[in-house]
Amino acid sequence: YALQFMNGSSIFDAVVPLDWSLSSEQQSVTSASQTKNYFGGDVAISGDYMVVGKAGEGFNANYPGTALVYIRSGTTWALQQTLTPSNSTNGDNFGFSVDIDGDYIVVGSYIGNTTGSATHKGGATVFARSGTTWTEEAIFNGQTLSISGTYHYFGYDVGISGDTIIVLSLIHISE
Repeated sequence: YALQFMNGSSIFDAVVPLDWSLSSEQQSVTSASQTKNYFGGDVAISGDYMVVGKAGEGFNANYPGTALVYIRSGTTWALQQTLTPSNSTNGDNFGFSVDIDGDYIVVGSYIGNTTGSATHKGGATVFARSGTTWTEEAIFNGQTLSISGTYHYFGYDVGISGDTIIVLSLIHISE
């Protein structure tokens, strides 16, 4: 059995024999040294690709948040690309939730991806891989939901499997 897990800003590759004793190789994967950037707040892996959310940059009003895509070669992980949506604005919390399946990544932004006077409607962005490049394919905007009120938090959690995407919305309807 092979396991991979994160602890702070380190990624661990672990080989677990059938007796479940743990031996591991550790590789440090660093992110920008910003306080409370929440690197690794959510992570997902598919084959030799891993996506790491870094939504804490969104908690800082000067940053929208990001998602980092890593590729594995042997036992080494290398940053392949940093993802941001085309409509990002500061404080979006983009990268709060992430998932990957094959050549597709979906990233949640439960506060952002809205325009105008919308409050915390949220959104989710889909990226597709072609060769070594990840390109934005679609944005699902919580502002377009036919639900009244504010604070939908659409994109609080996301999932992808094959051609199916699920986006969780924590709905708070203001009266």
